[in-house]
Amino acid sequence: MLLSIAFLGTAQERKFVIRGEMSSPILCYSNDSVREVRLEQLVDGLPVVVATAPVEGGKFVIEGIAPDMLGLYNITGFDNGSIQVFIEEGEIKVGPFDAAYPVGAKVGGTPSNDIYQDYLDLNSQCIKESKVRMKAAQASIPEEVKGDPVAEMEYTSPTFYVNNIHFKVAFMDFIYHHLDSPVALYIIKFSMVP
Repeated sequence: MLLSIAFLGTAQERKFVIRGEMSSPILCYSNDSVREVRLEQLVDGLPVVVATAPVEGGKFVIEGIAPDMLGLYNITGFDNGSIQVFIEEGEIKVGPFDAAYPVGAKVGGTPSNDIYQDYLDLNSQCIKESKVRMKAAQASIPEEVKGDPVAEMEYTSPTFYVNNIHFKVAFMDFIYHHLDSPVALYIIKFSMVP
């Protein structure tokens, strides 16, 4: 009897709860609302449903026991993408987000999800800065050169390389400051390795 009580105590300690909230539950390609979300994990390259939850009033709750090893899962049930989430002990908060564009959902509340969201925010910031630099480079192209792609590259190529270096330096710095988190391995595996 003591063994089963100890086992239950361990299982309760590793519990996770995902609380999601949608600002709009309307799908992207139809006027239907999301009625159910699924938590999926890729196993041998194929999605496997781990849990499901009904959506009521634009909200959903998924509960379970966190796996021993940190893993990246997807919340699906939308017609235009999914939401990536690390399953680990604690309360994971998703949103509020628009169900038509779930990939834009903010995820946080647990250490790995907070770090991953910081990484995604850094990525967005780098993209914004890159666009500003590229627009400035394109604006500097003389009128007599515009329309000639080869000649235009003389003006835009340096900015392309600067943007590329900026991305790499920002991400390497981010990884360096998060070496103690397994999230850094996911970032290296899925984002940094060609």
